[in-house]
Amino acid sequence: MAIIYFICILIGMLSYQIHCCYCRVDLEKIAWWESVIKPYVEKCTSETNVDRVYVEGMQVLEFPNEDKFRCYVKCLYQNIGVLDSKGNINVNEVSKKLTFNHLDQAEFCKMRSLPHSNLCERAYQLLLCIVSFASDSPPSTL
Repeated sequence: MAIIYFICILIGMLSYQIHCCYCRVDLEKIAWWESVIKPYVEKCTSETNVDRVYVEGMQVLEFPNEDKFRCYVKCLYQNIGVLDSKGNINVNEVSKKLTFNHLDQAEFCKMRSLPHSNLCERAYQLLLCIVSFASDSPPSTL
């Protein structure tokens, strides 16, 4: 029983550390991202049947590694024009809408997410990379 308790505490600590690197993102950046996706939140929530808790968690930069959430991100990215239906990533749109005109960051995140053939996973990895760049921490293997 003590081992199970210890494992639960360890998992909780690791989960906090993963999200902690995102805690240092400027609130103005978060507000900008929210304004970009806002017109599509309800549409993508409905289309993917994602849990609303996960949708609301994005406001505090919580990104669960869950299938419906990953597809929700894909839906958002397709609607804002950064990802097409074939999985191609438009780095100019990523730069303009998500990386604050840092084309080099957009290109890096594109290359980092391309190995993922599942489009939901590709969108999710793109999200993690972009937020990692926006934080005070350098991007790591997420």
